[in-house]
Amino acid sequence: MVSRKAGGTVTALAFLLLGWPAISVPDGLGKLLTTPEERQLIAARRHPAEAPAEEPKGGELLRFEGVARDEEGTLDVWINGEALGGPSRLRQFGMSLVQGGDGVVRLVLLTPDHGFVRLAPGQAYDRATGRVLEPWEQEEPPVKEESREETAGPNPEGEEEAEGEAVVYGPDGTPVDEPKDE
Repeated sequence: MVSRKAGGTVTALAFLLLGWPAISVPDGLGKLLTTPEERQLIAARRHPAEAPAEEPKGGELLRFEGVARDEEGTLDVWINGEALGGPSRLRQFGMSLVQGGDGVVRLVLLTPDHGFVRLAPGQAYDRATGRVLEPWEQEEPPVKEESREETAGPNPEGEEEAEGEAVVYGPDGTPVDEPKDE
């Protein structure tokens, strides 16, 4: 039970505090004694601006090709034949990476109905049907012309090769006339 004296003291203290003028901090000091411009500069240094993100190309089919790590430890996520960058860039598209108990890194996508889909490397998500496609269910992506030229093999003399004619190259890069039967 509270004594009358203690109750009166609490009431008097409450009236005293209500009448006390509010103490305010001048606006010029800002948060932690910095100006708004200084806070923006600190934030810009802490989180450097990244290049504007582009939606992964490929239309309705989103093909997760894998994750590559360079010698510096930076991750690149490959989707539809293009490196999108690291995991922080994926968040802009409603995607993230997770590593399963089996050690496989999977791409997690947020679907239009606010569900999610997990893709292992090689799998694709068909946005039109909402299905996950295995590699054997997918159509082959078109091969760029420059890729075909790179895989044609060396031609040190610069000679034109006849269409339909296969040229075999030896380990030294020179054409071999005929395969040797032993």
